[in-house]
Amino acid sequence: MEKRNEILIELRELGSGLAAVEPAVPYRVPVGYFDEFPLLTLQMCRAVTINTVAEPGRDEELAQLSPLLSKAPKAMPFSVPAGYFADMPGTRTTSLEQDQLPAIFKDISKTGPYGVPLGYFENLPAKLANAVQTPGAKVIKGSFRKNIVKYAAAAVITGVALVSGFFIFENTTTSQPLVSDTRLKEKASQTSDEEIINYLKNVNLPASADSTLAAGKVEIQDDAIFELLADVTDEELQQYLLAQTGSKILIN
Repeated sequence: MEKRNEILIELRELGSGLAAVEPAVPYRVPVGYFDEFPLLTLQMCRAVTINTVAEPGRDEELAQLSPLLSKAPKAMPFSVPAGYFADMPGTRTTSLEQDQLPAIFKDISKTGPYGVPLGYFENLPAKLANAVQTPGAKVIKGSFRKNIVKYAAAAVITGVALVSGFFIFENTTTSQPLVSDTRLKEKASQTSDEEIINYLKNVNLPASADSTLAAGKVEIQDDAIFELLADVTDEELQQYLLAQTGSKILIN
């Protein structure tokens, strides 16, 4: 109602002629229209005649598509005698009995080859329950003293292994001589006096030793010579003299 009043007010402000028109329903249904509607509908359907075009039948359509098939008879090609399925079990049994079977089949018993004892399935659940026994939880007894002994033994073994490794490492890391004594003696026997003197000149020696070499006065005591040559064999001395002088001496 509020919207209608607003519309009327707006139409009056605009000066439109629609404001003077009363709001009435433009269409109405005659009295008793819906009561007589079914009867009127039937009368209208009976009065109207529908002109339908006759469609070609199945036979006519088949004759147009294939004249050969249209002329074929529509009877079933196969048939079953009357009462065939009703008499089939008896006739089948009679035919099997009339057949000649091997003698071995006649001797075979018609009973089942296997059997189940009476009450087998009734007692089966109880037998299975008795057969399956749930094992109890395993009890492990712990001993504090045994654990202490095990830990102590492990600690002792670890300590022995560490100490042994330390000593082995110390022995393997000790300095080894670069040249053996035998090899050094062989090289010294093959070296001349001039080469030794030249080597000593090139080496930085103390002042006293350097002045002594320069003066040519090197005094070596007999005891020192014997100590130096104590490990040298007679054969090595003979080879050294032969290499230096070209002659040998007789040693008694």
